[in-house]
Amino acid sequence: MGSPLHRSVEFSSKIFKYWIIDRPNRRRGVIFQNGKEHWEAIDEGDGILDSQISTTIFDWEKWWVVNTTTRGHVIFSEAYSPHALNATKGRPVVYLDQNHWSTLGQVMVDPTRVKKKSEIEPSCDLIRLAQDGRVILPLSSANMRETGALHGDRRYEVGLAMASLACGWMMRDPLAVRRFEFTSMLAQRFDLEVPALVQRPVFTLEPFAAFDRKPDSGLLDPASFELFKLAQLSPSVILDVLLDSEGLPSRPPPEWAQCNQRFTEFLRDSNFPKKEKKFRSYAYTWTDCADSIQKALLLLGRRSGDLSSIEVADLPKLLGSMKMLGLYAQVTMRRHTNKDTKWVGNDLTDLVYLSCAAAYADFVAAEKRTAEDLRQAHQVLGNKNNIFSTIGALVKAVHESGVQTKTDRMGAPESPVKGGPEET
Repeated sequence: MGSPLHRSVEFSSKIFKYWIIDRPNRRRGVIFQNGKEHWEAIDEGDGILDSQISTTIFDWEKWWVVNTTTRGHVIFSEAYSPHALNATKGRPVVYLDQNHWSTLGQVMVDPTRVKKKSEIEPSCDLIRLAQDGRVILPLSSANMRETGALHGDRRYEVGLAMASLACGWMMRDPLAVRRFEFTSMLAQRFDLEVPALVQRPVFTLEPFAAFDRKPDSGLLDPASFELFKLAQLSPSVILDVLLDSEGLPSRPPPEWAQCNQRFTEFLRDSNFPKKEKKFRSYAYTWTDCADSIQKALLLLGRRSGDLSSIEVADLPKLLGSMKMLGLYAQVTMRRHTNKDTKWVGNDLTDLVYLSCAAAYADFVAAEKRTAEDLRQAHQVLGNKNNIFSTIGALVKAVHESGVQTKTDRMGAPESPVKGGPEET
């Protein structure tokens, strides 16, 4: 908001009712509880006007961000509060790989597009659970990036469905989670207090948590206007990313996949016993995480030399003590020691993001290959399985856990795409 709007001594619903960005009229303003209004002009060249969003309203009483698109569709998002002790309110977190998000998008727009017809009914059920506020369906930066490969109306349809069901919830960037896990593990090894900064939830409304970016919201004063502004902007920026009509350029296969392929072939052609191959894979993963380890040491005020006592034989236990890294190391080891493994560029996204989701979400729908690897990793580590390769199996497990759809909701789920102004 403009300068006069954030000089109030108290950011409170007792004073403010709505904060509004009105792009068609190039203005932003506030409606106060006493009925008064204050508006400021938005400069014509301001990038905020180049958007698929028409209006953005922050509702002080409900603590929502409400965005209306240029096509007239309305998206509600929960807004972040640094003072919320239990933002999930007991709701289970359900993480979806992008292929399953695409299925949900198709079901909400035109179920006849879904190739696997057995997925239509459970998809409708999952959509209703999200719309009823019974489950949380967070987005990751991988979801957003993969949506960028779509174009035009297809991009709009899937992006709108994702934003409408996620309601502002995100999975924290796995690189940040990895850094948090190493910091916690090393703090315990050095008998130090685990910093509060790395104990933040993985699934969160925290502004832009899906991206490992600056400024880190966790470093901002909870009472600062900067944090408050980020909390309002984050849902709108994410929605804009999802709806952008121009597809994002595809990335070439990363060097990461090529390096893992060479290492797999090295193990295949070696005469090492199976146990030795496993240890070498754990060492490879440890080395591959060198940057996260160095950042963790820096945060704890320690040096690389403090790790000199760690031996290769310690790595399986150390990696296995971390929720995400334990799964990641297990799956990577299985693939390293399988002579038939063929590494591809997208393996990086699948392994990193799905390992993070499998470690911290209540339920995960993944692509078939990684789902099976993660189930095996859970079994080795003694974890309860939460990985499914179909929406049908996932929804069945959600219901068996005690989550039910409201009985007064009948028929197909509400579509965020159909029913816009062009159809009313």
